[in-house]
Amino acid sequence: MIIGVPKEIKDNEGRVALTPHYAGLLIRAGHEVLVEEGAGRWSGYTNNGYTNAGATICNAENVWVQAQMIVKVKEPWLSEWSLLREGIIVFAFFHFPVNLKLKALCDARGVRAIPYESIRLADGSRPILAAMSRIAGEIAADVGAHYLRQENGGIGILLKDATATIIGAAGTVGMRAYEILKPRICRVFAFDIVNNDRLGNDYRVSTPDDIAIALKNSHLVIGAAVNRDTGAPKLVTRNMVSNMPQKSVIVDVAIDEGGISETSRPTTHSDPVYEDEDVIHYCVPNMPGAVPRSSTRALVDETFPYILKIANGEKIL
Repeated sequence: MIIGVPKEIKDNEGRVALTPHYAGLLIRAGHEVLVEEGAGRWSGYTNNGYTNAGATICNAENVWVQAQMIVKVKEPWLSEWSLLREGIIVFAFFHFPVNLKLKALCDARGVRAIPYESIRLADGSRPILAAMSRIAGEIAADVGAHYLRQENGGIGILLKDATATIIGAAGTVGMRAYEILKPRICRVFAFDIVNNDRLGNDYRVSTPDDIAIALKNSHLVIGAAVNRDTGAPKLVTRNMVSNMPQKSVIVDVAIDEGGISETSRPTTHSDPVYEDEDVIHYCVPNMPGAVPRSSTRALVDETFPYILKIANGEKIL
């Protein structure tokens, strides 16, 4: 099979969907790998690294036209939609619940779209999604600390003096954020519909009234609740946000599934925040893209076994 690796074009998306090492493994298995020039640069991989592994460097059009399977990180961007054709396999994060037009286009053109987030093991876990979710949770805690500072527009407090609310705390994103924040922060409210023993006495069952009370006293809110079939639930209303302390911070990690707050809308790494109801909102859908040298390897370690199976004609779903 001919496997194509285009360069990511989403704003400041530094990850690449295949490393030279794994490209070499595919080639030794009898497949051909085409890599767009510069695709791995921000992740620390040179064109020479790919060619030394046996891959061919070419331009974006040749990658898309010649490849039978495209492996990406993020969903095909608008400028790439014209390149989607019947029979091509595209393996990437798609987030179809909030990308309905892309879903309809893939269906209409006969594109075999395989979302990373749909890969699920027998125990219900999603290994590819989990790898990126752990990184997103870590970034969320860092971002919260950054924007609480006065010079960054925040209320002007350290985490040790702050109260945080994590909504979706028992999931991978929320738990990683909790692990980082718990030793550093004054108080944490950890909301979810299921408990996790590691949340201890901080755990709260997610109810609208309890979330509203917690937000009224919170300087940092991390949104990590998702429903993979329908998108993120809107658990935070505009009224709840309006009652938060002025210049507090919402980091809506679930924005790639629509966001948990009525006041959330997607932003970019180039322009990551805005204020609504006098609250700072950070709503970047591709948070792990900011640390590509950390996140690319973690991503490809999980995706490669499936890439190889697809290339070999094996079923993965």
